[in-house]
Amino acid sequence: MAGKITKILLVLAILQYGLKADAQAVKATEKVLMHHEEQHSRMTWLAMAKGITKVLLVAGIFQYALSVDLPEVKVTEELLRQHEEQRSQEMASLQKMEQRMQEQSRPTQESMLHSVFQQWWFWTCVEMILVLFAIYWLPTKKRADSGSENQEKATCSAQEQMEEN
Repeated sequence: MAGKITKILLVLAILQYGLKADAQAVKATEKVLMHHEEQHSRMTWLAMAKGITKVLLVAGIFQYALSVDLPEVKVTEELLRQHEEQRSQEMASLQKMEQRMQEQSRPTQESMLHSVFQQWWFWTCVEMILVLFAIYWLPTKKRADSGSENQEKATCSAQEQMEEN
């Protein structure tokens, strides 16, 4: 029996040793996994930091490009400003010219109306002549038309009488 107990103790010692080895292996594996996770999280943060750095670098370059005062840009801006000033001066002169023309045309229209009203006697005489002409000419035309109609009727009736005979 002592041999069996020794064997059982030996098996238990081997199992205990195996369990200790397994526990140590689990701890080592846990350490490796934790170390790997830390590296992975560091890598993720490093990757994000690299992306942020690139974005900031591009934004800085863009800002620098916008703020650079190139001589060509300054010359172009100056030319545009001069062109705008010339156009505004031309518009002002055109507006002044238009005002002068309107001021000059008003007296012309007013003077024309004034002269027409001053010559009212002329237009009254023209109207009276037209009325007298209408009074004289219309009745004589009606008489002439009715006289020619009577003459045509007389001629027609004379011809009819001759044909009957």
